[in-house]
Amino acid sequence: MNGPEVTRRILAAQPETKVLILTTYDSDTDILPAIEAGANGYLLKDVEPHILAQAIRDTVAGATVLNPSAAKAVSKALHPQDRPVLSEQETRVLREAARGLTNREIAARLYISETTVKTYLSRLFAKLEVNDRTAAVAKAIETLGLKP
Repeated sequence: MNGPEVTRRILAAQPETKVLILTTYDSDTDILPAIEAGANGYLLKDVEPHILAQAIRDTVAGATVLNPSAAKAVSKALHPQDRPVLSEQETRVLREAARGLTNREIAARLYISETTVKTYLSRLFAKLEVNDRTAAVAKAIETLGLKP
C-alpha cells in the first residue's frame, strides 16, 4: 500500500486526523497524489530534526507543510497556465515521436518535410526545457498528459 492510499484510509476512518507524509519520494507523480488524498504536509526524510519537529507542530495546528519540491508540484498543478502550450502540429509531431517513429517516418505520416519535423522538435525541446526527444516525450506525458 502506498502513501496516498494509507492517507485515504486513515482519513476515511478518522477525518479529523492530520497527516504529514515523510518520504524519500520527490517527484510530482508521488507528491500530488498524496496531497490529493488529503495529506496536510509532505516532507523528505532528510529534513533537519528541528524542522521536522516544527512541521509536526504546524500540521497539528492545521497548517499545510510542504518541502520546496512539493510546493512547486502543487503550484504547477494549481496554475496549469504555467505549463508549456504546444500547437496542434507540435503535439502531433511529439505524439509520433512518442510512438517511436523516426523523423523521416513522422514527416511521411504528417505530410511535412523531414526538416520541418526537426524544426518542430527543436521548438518542442525549447518549450519543454529538455535536450532530447526522449526527455521531451517523458515530460509531455508527465506534465501535459500526452498519450502516444
